[in-house]
Amino acid sequence: MLSIVLHTHNSAEGLASSLAALVPAVIDGVLRRVIVIDAGSQDQSLMVAEQMGCDVFPETKFEEALEGISTGWLLLLQPGAILPEGWEAIARKHMEESQSPARFSLAKEKGWPWLGRLFSRKPGLEAGLLAPLEMLRPILNNAADLEKAPAQLKSVRLPIVI
Repeated sequence: MLSIVLHTHNSAEGLASSLAALVPAVIDGVLRRVIVIDAGSQDQSLMVAEQMGCDVFPETKFEEALEGISTGWLLLLQPGAILPEGWEAIARKHMEESQSPARFSLAKEKGWPWLGRLFSRKPGLEAGLLAPLEMLRPILNNAADLEKAPAQLKSVRLPIVI
């Protein structure tokens, strides 16, 4: 089982797309909880999150949001990331067989992956980050750390593109 954390700021449209793509994972029993950490949105982000059943916290309550997580794994995503059909089976397999952090593949990494590694920086949160909660706790002190987390952990790339 895993929980997902999304960090929002005026991201209503992207958030709605991301959350809609998560429904199959809830039905499949992989996803237990979605937490939205909000940076003072003035659009409909909070309404979207609440309507979709997410637990919503302001950035100032970041520690409280993490304290309530009871799953062993956490998936960090950016609003607008749309996980494709079948992602939950790949994530489940990884969580059952490994304790290492993982990320999804990006479309720009297809074709000539070695060329991308030569000329690009390590992917950030746009590739997501799936990791054991206990591995993330020490590096997540505030909401700003969500964006920095992928650079702090060596992750394997999962064979599914977001």
